[in-house]
Amino acid sequence: MKELVNTGSREGALRFLPLSLAFAAIVVVLLRLLPVLAVFYAIPLFFVLFRYGKSAFAFSVAIACVLDVLTGFAFLALSPGARNGTDFLGVVAGSFFFILPLLALLASERIRLRYRVALAGLATAIMAIAYIALSGSFSVVSDIVRETSIQLSASLKPYLPEGYDGAVLGMKFSPDGVYDMMIRILSYSVLPMPVIMLTIDAAIAARIEAGGNRVKRQIVDLARYTADPFLFAPFAGGMCGIIAGKLFDSAIVMTLSWNVALLTGFYFFLQGAGLLQFFGALAGRRSRMLRFWSFLLCFLVVVYGFIPQLAVLLLIAGVVELFVPLRARFIHTDADHPTPGPGGGNS
Repeated sequence: MKELVNTGSREGALRFLPLSLAFAAIVVVLLRLLPVLAVFYAIPLFFVLFRYGKSAFAFSVAIACVLDVLTGFAFLALSPGARNGTDFLGVVAGSFFFILPLLALLASERIRLRYRVALAGLATAIMAIAYIALSGSFSVVSDIVRETSIQLSASLKPYLPEGYDGAVLGMKFSPDGVYDMMIRILSYSVLPMPVIMLTIDAAIAARIEAGGNRVKRQIVDLARYTADPFLFAPFAGGMCGIIAGKLFDSAIVMTLSWNVALLTGFYFFLQGAGLLQFFGALAGRRSRMLRFWSFLLCFLVVVYGFIPQLAVLLLIAGVVELFVPLRARFIHTDADHPTPGPGGGNS
């Protein structure tokens, strides 16, 4: 993906300043006015990076941060009720958490784009954790999770079965049970979640920027994706840490291990998803009937709720391809490896 990035110049960035303002405005709209689509807020900024270069990207990030702060101040000033300095500090902190960490993409291009995106996601998570810890906002987060767990528990109650099984599930999905589950999920995935979100945004932006250009579309093609082998060691270490934390009942070890395992496992999941897309496309080219059955299988997986199981299978497939080049026999290439490695174009 790094071939998409044009470093540009200061003059080029000034030339595209109106566009930078427009894309920054889109970011603010997504964050402030369309919370349902807020997870896609970074797409416009990634598009600027891929299309216009680093200088224009830096301008866009800075402008988006300023616009977001001013918009937040305006909303806060117009809202009813008393306001204090903490409220305004929260507005500034929110802009810093979500927008400024994207400047990590300006790091040296010797670091693969996927890892610069990961650095931005990790910076977002660490800054948010630091703010919650220093401002004593954990009670606010806890109250939000508590309210959500009460609503979720009430929505699940009518669907619980009768009898003993229903009583057991009722205890598991009680407001306290759902609250504990949500707290564990948040703590186990606090680092991977921003990384996954920004990676998806970067992939969407790259596809949009590539447009109909066949060469660029090949660069960002998921079917060509491969995870770097060095990720296997921390992934395996994280899985061992989960087992150790379970055996010794250590919440800290469990939390750290889950974060490491999910963060590194995400890249193996992408490789597994690339395998699925590769063989799906291969089957589609060989037989239209196979294409139909592939679509039907995916439909049934979604309908019957087997998405978590499918995600685990794809992760395992991605790990297996580290040792068994599953795509090699189906690709006619003079390359040393059937899929692009650390020096390949698929970043």
